[in-house]
Amino acid sequence: MKKINVIIFSICAFIFSSCGNGGSGQQAQEEKQVIVLPEAAIELQDQTMEDVLMQYLKVKNALTAAEASNAKTAADDLSNQLQDIEGCEEAARLANEIAQSDSLQAQREKFSILSDDLIALMKNADIKSGTIFVQYCPMANEGNGAYWMASQKDIRNPYYGEDMLECGEVKEELKSEN
Repeated sequence: MKKINVIIFSICAFIFSSCGNGGSGQQAQEEKQVIVLPEAAIELQDQTMEDVLMQYLKVKNALTAAEASNAKTAADDLSNQLQDIEGCEEAARLANEIAQSDSLQAQREKFSILSDDLIALMKNADIKSGTIFVQYCPMANEGNGAYWMASQKDIRNPYYGEDMLECGEVKEELKSEN
């Protein structure tokens, strides 16, 4: 009986070590990787506004995937684009603060405020085609809730990423009036 237990233990140990194959850290990381949906086409009358929206979506996707360094790069580009738009000085400052931060949590906090500003901006934009989905997570912002924009109806939460990827709902759809 002892021999059978040793054999069973040996087989189990072999199976568990084979599954990891020395790369268990990589395997665990792959399991946690967030799949960000491809952007749906949205066309605005004003190319500058369209560029701002596309850059904003890059920031959102980086935060969704918990990629602080990519969020920094995208937010820096967004800040530069917003500086050229009259009345967007505060949004440019917020994007710059995201670009200057290495903390994913701090980036997400600033993104909440930035989103409010840019949602207001996009509500006044002329949309030629496509839909901008204004989405909301009631748990973000320490339970105070937060909004963001997406080009897809499916929820990909930038405030919690993989922890609560689909937490949220579509609150509004911005689209062409034609």
